[in-house]
Amino acid sequence: MGFYRSLKSCVEADFMCRRMLSDFSLMTGRGRESSNNLESSMSAQLQIAILEDNRDRSLVMRECLADRFSQYDIRFFVTAGEMITHLRMNLDRVLAIALDHDLDLIPIDPRRNIDPGSGRDVADFLTTQAAVCPVLIHSTNAPAAFGMMTELEEAGWTCERVIPDPGEDWIRNDWFPQFRNAIVSFSPPEKRLHRQPRIIHDAIAVE
Repeated sequence: MGFYRSLKSCVEADFMCRRMLSDFSLMTGRGRESSNNLESSMSAQLQIAILEDNRDRSLVMRECLADRFSQYDIRFFVTAGEMITHLRMNLDRVLAIALDHDLDLIPIDPRRNIDPGSGRDVADFLTTQAAVCPVLIHSTNAPAAFGMMTELEEAGWTCERVIPDPGEDWIRNDWFPQFRNAIVSFSPPEKRLHRQPRIIHDAIAVE
């Protein structure tokens, strides 16, 4: 019993020292700065991935997201292939995904175009992966959007759809609020890291 009492005293003393240092740091402002830097560093590793090939749409989407989620890395892709390649390596760091379906051919010279694929290609890839975040589909192609939603939901992904209107107002009025709610409701990895562990001496106190 003497050993456990000594260990308990050591742990309690260490805990009190850490508390005093923490209080001092907060009073001087250093602790808060360090905490903010740590949170910013962890958040910067998390991503929002969007498949959208229209430049005007992308600019408005980025503007909306940067205003509310500037702490995250916002990635845009114009081809399904490049998005799949990126997700294959980084899916565990993605908070939310937005997918258009129809993508325009990309001209490389007067006679040749690059086929960018479609949002369905990305959806097909996601169905082979564990569902880790919400997906929002924004497409006027109703049959294609329905097919993407169906296969994603059957694979366990949380999926919603926004129907675009002409112009970009629908992004601010419909797409962003829905995407924002999906991001906020999702529990990102850094929140789990921020949970405080139980103090060790609570367990040691049992004799």
